[in-house]
Amino acid sequence: MRRLPTAVEGCRIRLPRRVCRTFATRSPHADLLYQNLQPGAGSVTKPLERRVHELYLPVYGWLKEMHASSTSATTLIGMQCLQGGGKTTLCDQLELLARHDGLNCVVASIDDFYRTHAELEALARSMPDDPLLHGRGQPGTHDVPLMRATVDGLRALRVGETMRVPRYDKSAHGGLGDRAAEAAWPVIDGPVDVVVLEGWCFGFAAAGARGASPPPPRLRNVDAALADFAPTYAALDAFLVLQALSARYVYEWREDAEAERRATGGGAMSADDVVDFVDRYYPSYEAYLPELYRASPCAEDRTKRVWIGRDRLPSPAPPAGHDVLQ
Repeated sequence: MRRLPTAVEGCRIRLPRRVCRTFATRSPHADLLYQNLQPGAGSVTKPLERRVHELYLPVYGWLKEMHASSTSATTLIGMQCLQGGGKTTLCDQLELLARHDGLNCVVASIDDFYRTHAELEALARSMPDDPLLHGRGQPGTHDVPLMRATVDGLRALRVGETMRVPRYDKSAHGGLGDRAAEAAWPVIDGPVDVVVLEGWCFGFAAAGARGASPPPPRLRNVDAALADFAPTYAALDAFLVLQALSARYVYEWREDAEAERRATGGGAMSADDVVDFVDRYYPSYEAYLPELYRASPCAEDRTKRVWIGRDRLPSPAPPAGHDVLQ
């Protein structure tokens, strides 16, 4: 066998471990994400390197596997993560990688299917004793028929066909929110290869659907509304859940975001307002999150579970009996 020149052999021996690791982890997909997430940077930070190689690329590889093995022309993948846990950024990278590979991947958030401002006001008037339904957020405040029609429409698109996907303007009406004008909805070209439908409560199952005891009285209306999600769950081809080691992270992650806004002089909630805001969502986390972490709305061999820590990076699975509500 021909030997490499001594100088080359020496270079291979003397390369610092950090450089070797960087070279070993470079790939067209990784470079694409680095350029998107850290444009113009001379070097890649270790947290970003971990996020790319331990989260974004493995999830994208799984997405492609689910699409390749699906019996549906358009693969429908559900996704759940705590608010602030990185769903939007992850989905942006999945769309980017899919586009690079010639796949038409469309991401929709259940946040874009909230009821209109007028409908939410009417709902609050009709439920005067249920503060969980006074404003958007909880199951019961979504237009589930619109969500189902949108997903069905995306899966039915053919070559040369287009459709608009709803968007919600959370800044409307002083932050109360309203559905954006249809002219502002993005136009999707068919056919669509993959639809990712994500949300903070997507995958939560009504107590009756899983044979559990009735929910606490304050969640009675929310639980009834979750039953409307069942047909969409039944249509899923695969499911991804980013499992936080602690549900309490949602308070810290929301405060992180608001603290950044306060530091830049932008409009932001105070620390007390953050607690009040998350408090409206937390009863559903308490009631439904542990069960989702135990049982997916999809078959387990079509479900990907990734544990994440306070830093939003993948973490080893906790020991059996771990309580995510602590």
